[in-house]
Amino acid sequence: ADPNFSGEDPDDVMVTVIDDDGPMDASIGDFVWFDQNRDGIQDGSEAGLPGVTVYLDLDNDATLDPGEPSDTTDTAGAYDITGLAAGTYPIRVDDTTLPVGCSLTTGNIPHNVILTESEDYNDADFGYQGYTLDVTVVGTGGSVSVDPDQLTYLYGTSVVLTPTASLGWTFAGWSGPDVGDLSDNGDGSWSLAMDASKALTATFTQVHFILTVNVDGSGLVDKSPDQSTYPYGTAVILTPTATLGWSFADWGGPDQDSLSDNGDGSWSLTMDEDKKVTAIFTEDQYYVAMTIDGMGTVENSPGNPYTYGLTATLTPLPSPDWRFASWTGSDAGNLSDNGDGSWSITMDTSKALTATFTQDDYTLDVTVVGDGSVLREPDQLTFTHGTPVVLTPTATLGWSFAGWSGPCLLY
Repeated sequence: ADPNFSGEDPDDVMVTVIDDDGPMDASIGDFVWFDQNRDGIQDGSEAGLPGVTVYLDLDNDATLDPGEPSDTTDTAGAYDITGLAAGTYPIRVDDTTLPVGCSLTTGNIPHNVILTESEDYNDADFGYQGYTLDVTVVGTGGSVSVDPDQLTYLYGTSVVLTPTASLGWTFAGWSGPDVGDLSDNGDGSWSLAMDASKALTATFTQVHFILTVNVDGSGLVDKSPDQSTYPYGTAVILTPTATLGWSFADWGGPDQDSLSDNGDGSWSLTMDEDKKVTAIFTEDQYYVAMTIDGMGTVENSPGNPYTYGLTATLTPLPSPDWRFASWTGSDAGNLSDNGDGSWSITMDTSKALTATFTQDDYTLDVTVVGDGSVLREPDQLTFTHGTPVVLTPTATLGWSFAGWSGPCLLY
């Protein structure tokens, strides 16, 4: 701090001339400047205030009176009051010459300087701040650039405000007590004339997107999270579930390529715009797989393929000299006997059945007239169709075989 400079209460300042007869060659000077960052120190980028009158308030009445030494700042904000004798001087700024709205940042006024004989004192500066601009941002997805970006502004300064939304956010609008002073430039920026301190609020909101899931066929799709709209970047999991008798087949729709298969029956989708997908379900088709054991066929009505819940009616049709014997196979237990030579089965899956046919059985009745016997080869109680049997008649002693009779034709 300068030992010649005092920040005393101005009411206590007295003007003392050390030597009335001394030389009048001392001076007091420095700068009056615009303190943009309001720190009380003139930084290299902070400009002087031209046209401001600085004076020595010899009678300490806070008024520039005739005869009181003064100087007006030049274009750089510099002043220099010369021709002074040694003494103590209160230095003031004529507030009427300051830009509108300025207030001091460098301590008290007056500045009190103890000036020695022939001294060139150059440390009596005056820093002034202007109007403040308070821009509040609501929402985490945006910012506002301010040009020029200063802590304080001189009267009449034009400030350009440009809100910029982050990805997935949008600028919703301005609010605040001074919103009416904004002028839309039509290019995404707004202008503001600083004729007072201003306060504005820029509001940013998240962009929300709509997910439309359509269903083709019979089934439903679970959405997690299940919301009417989704903020940008939200990951949505879609899980299709088919109705009984139906299966999920594939995805369709304009955004089907945005889906990522999770490998567990679900798909993921990132919401970066409105999306539309279709879950495609197809009706299951079931078949009766029939195996034939023996000679015969099975009529399958109405016939393969079947959809879930339909009834298949199965009618065994044996070939001539054959008869239907039984059903076997993994699904034989699901058959229901209709009592008319047909069986029914409900198609809730594909079915595997075996129809077994057996040949008809015949008896061979050989009657002996007279005294003798007949040997049958093979000697069985019954014979299947086409079985060759050799009959050998043998007469008892004293008898002879006379011939065959009866309905059968013998070879």
